[in-house]
Amino acid sequence: MEHRPLVDPIRPPVVPILCWLLAVVSTAETTRGQRTDAVSCAEAVKRFADAFDASKASLDGRIDASRGPHPIYGDLLGSDRALAGVDTHRAALLRLLPMLGGHGQPSGLCALVRLAAVGNERPLLDRETAEVRARARRFALGWNEVRHWSHVALLVEGEQDCAPAVRAAATELLGRATGAEYASSLTRALGGGSDEVRLAAAEALRRSSDLTSLGPMVRALRVEPHPITARVLAEACDAGLLRAVRDHEDRLARPAAVRAAMHALGRHGWRCDFALVELLEGHPVPEVVPTLIRVLEHCQMEGDDLEKALNERAREILARRAHLALRRLTGALEPAEPDALAWRRFWEAEQHRLVLPDCPALSDDRAATRGGFFGIPVAGREIAFVIDISGSMGETTQVQDRDGEHRISRLELARREMLRAVQTLDPTARYHLFTFAGQALVWNHVPVPPNAESHRQLANCLAHIEANDSTDLHAAIAAIFEAAGDPQDPEAAKAPRIDEVFLLSDGEPSTGEVTDPEVLLELVERANAMRGIRFHCVHLGGGGGAALLGELARRNDGVFVQR
Repeated sequence: MEHRPLVDPIRPPVVPILCWLLAVVSTAETTRGQRTDAVSCAEAVKRFADAFDASKASLDGRIDASRGPHPIYGDLLGSDRALAGVDTHRAALLRLLPMLGGHGQPSGLCALVRLAAVGNERPLLDRETAEVRARARRFALGWNEVRHWSHVALLVEGEQDCAPAVRAAATELLGRATGAEYASSLTRALGGGSDEVRLAAAEALRRSSDLTSLGPMVRALRVEPHPITARVLAEACDAGLLRAVRDHEDRLARPAAVRAAMHALGRHGWRCDFALVELLEGHPVPEVVPTLIRVLEHCQMEGDDLEKALNERAREILARRAHLALRRLTGALEPAEPDALAWRRFWEAEQHRLVLPDCPALSDDRAATRGGFFGIPVAGREIAFVIDISGSMGETTQVQDRDGEHRISRLELARREMLRAVQTLDPTARYHLFTFAGQALVWNHVPVPPNAESHRQLANCLAHIEANDSTDLHAAIAAIFEAAGDPQDPEAAKAPRIDEVFLLSDGEPSTGEVTDPEVLLELVERANAMRGIRFHCVHLGGGGGAALLGELARRNDGVFVQR
């Protein structure tokens, strides 16, 4: 008789193990396929960027998938592939971009940065360029893992071979998306590379709150050859020193920053010198006063014919700023005018008795003139006031004045603030008036001084403005930059141009060539990179548009006010 055990001996569960192994293999193959697709998508995005820069592809261009592998998208257009069914490059990008960062592949991250750098040879206000860059940045700034930004930092530091425009785009992204942990990468970018890379690094550091960046910025200021980057560095050093004082940090950096500013004076044009004078005024050492007197002496020298043509008012503007700084530092009421010889005599007589202020003012409006627009100090020397006159500006709002509390239209409130602002401008300032609704209107192509005649003409213009039509903010922005002149002019940084904008609106853009907020922001940022115009924004009412105006001011060194 056969005896069987009451319990079967232990046998390996063959079927479950086989199933598990098949699942692992299947998952591995799927993951490998996803990563392969991610790499293919990244290569397709890079090829699109190259074709876009070569003017061989546009967002609305049609995609023909009937002739085999596409020159940009390869076989991704197949019926079972990532781009099945798309028929335009815009639709293809919308499908591809979400796939680039998911696996942390360096190729995907590099492709997004490459896309954020397109269009350098296109016009500064090109709508398609702004849209492509804005979409790339939107996806890139959605990354939230360290591995993503570590790859971007390698691009910033030049450890991966890439074009200057790509490195500059990586620098700007790194500055916007991260905190102090990548400040060292940004400071290293100050030390070499193209003009656009150094400018992007300086802009990023100006917005940073990391005090360890102050020393590298000071050293970069001493040797920076480009006038726009030097001006941004001067402003960044000034802001960094103010933060150091607020945080009660060691002030040993102040003498070094002042010496760097004195070294840079006179090398980069009046706009940079203006920023350097503000830094010297806020963080003085005894050598500052004779240095500012030398600035006055230089301003009073006779320039050649070319300089007079390019810088008709530059020397006058800079001389008055240096004179104001001297009066604030010394407390002297005389000399009353920016006379270098009179200041030299004053200093020789009083230098041993004067004590310069030890601490800078802890506000950021030291250069402000007496003027103000909705509480924002007017510090510019050529100012553009840009007023929304769309239909919604006819709605009323509550105000409090000497006649008590009552309601007036938003447009009437804008008129009052505009007249009040220009009547208190510095006599050396000049201003433009722009209005916009369904289109933009430039009321004076040549800036006017704040005198009795211009006040009368302004009041007459404002009295004839009525609220109607829709809101074309893009048209207003295009008009501002057209009036500001061509930044590619090698002398543009030295010639007086619009340096401050006050933009008032009560709603979101509703018509025009561009209405997407991100695309508008990208347009302004790109066009303003080499100009450095401050954009202050005022939002009236409770409607939409506040977020856009607030971000426009933040990205362009301005102040945002909501009323």
